[in-house]
Amino acid sequence: MDPCVPFQWVSTFIFNGFNALTASNSYSAKDLTIDFLSSVLKMSVFLDIPDSEEFATERLPKNPDFTPVLQLHLARLHRIDKWVQPAFRQLLVTPTVELKLVDAELIGLLFYHILMKTKAKINHHRLSLAFFAPDAVIDPFCGKSVTCSDSWTAEWWRGLAKQLLHPDAALTESEIVAGFDTVMIPGMCDSCQARSIEWVKAKKVFEKEQTFIQAAVAEVMDLQTDEPIRASMRDNIIH
Repeated sequence: MDPCVPFQWVSTFIFNGFNALTASNSYSAKDLTIDFLSSVLKMSVFLDIPDSEEFATERLPKNPDFTPVLQLHLARLHRIDKWVQPAFRQLLVTPTVELKLVDAELIGLLFYHILMKTKAKINHHRLSLAFFAPDAVIDPFCGKSVTCSDSWTAEWWRGLAKQLLHPDAALTESEIVAGFDTVMIPGMCDSCQARSIEWVKAKKVFEKEQTFIQAAVAEVMDLQTDEPIRASMRDNIIH
């Protein structure tokens, strides 16, 4: 008996079944559960059925129970590269305390390590920004330089630091930079405020989070596409 016959039969059966399902629209939202769609995706990838794979990848993100953890897990499992970056970015803003042991297992050790390492870098960066207020840039012609300097430091610690470290609604770096355009610091003259804000923007101190995130995403995508393995193979060939 040809061992390929059962495989071909199952493949054809599933292919025809899903074609009939999608063509007739004979499904309802309650039928398209996470388990059902995940199974469709698994079998479609295994049996190389593009239509049903597309069916699953289009509908899974529309399911309210489709979490970033599951998205990253399925992306890794079935090589769905386009899902990796959005899922990973969403996990970066997910509070760590909300991630359970089962989530870590689904994400995978290497990906979870990159996630936690990046979260730690961002947290340390925010703590540093909140604690170390930069000196105000005083206008040479300002007649109240001491007041302006004190006002700048007070606003940094009492206003910006709280916004950076708020436990439930911390502002992003881009939101803080946008806020610089409208802020009015009590006790600080317009010229000193403008000079100080321009200095902060020029130093790009509120762009480091994105640098951390972009580096992490690149590392994750390298793992997803087996770049470390290919690089190792290239090195072995060269040497």
